[in-house]
Amino acid sequence: MIPSVARSNGGVSNFGNYSSTVGLYSLGFSLCVLFLWLAADNILSKDLKFKKIAYVIFLIGLLYLLVLLSTFPRHLSFAYSMAHDYLGVALYVIEFFMSLWLIIKKHTSIGMLIFSIEIMGMLIGLLAILKFVHFLYVGQIIGSIGFGLLIIIYLPNVLINLLLKKTRLLKK
Repeated sequence: MIPSVARSNGGVSNFGNYSSTVGLYSLGFSLCVLFLWLAADNILSKDLKFKKIAYVIFLIGLLYLLVLLSTFPRHLSFAYSMAHDYLGVALYVIEFFMSLWLIIKKHTSIGMLIFSIEIMGMLIGLLAILKFVHFLYVGQIIGSIGFGLLIIIYLPNVLINLLLKKTRLLKK
């Protein structure tokens, strides 16, 4: 069952427009922000060597928060709408580069498959923004699933490998 927003080329943010969905939409984005920030804080508390990674994760959480907050006034003016759209694009670009970094650090066939899923979602989203297809929602969901899987599966392994490499260098 595809939501009507998917058939009308709307994105995930359209769920912030309706009283029946705004609560879950806001809760979902808020929990995403919270968990990203908790992860960033946890990474910082383990080793300051990972502060750049933690800051990128914090930035991703901040962009999710700004996308959420910009959802509500985006119908008031073209400027708000464009700000919301650009925040969403910035979020996807940073997620892409974070994923690319993870794949470079831990290159596996499963990682490449998951990264391909993210790229496929991003391409669908891009084609929707450019008005070639009408599946922005579908692209956003597929891209987000790919990014989420990479973060959950690969980020801990990459951090552990970097920490082990640092420990081996210190012992030499």
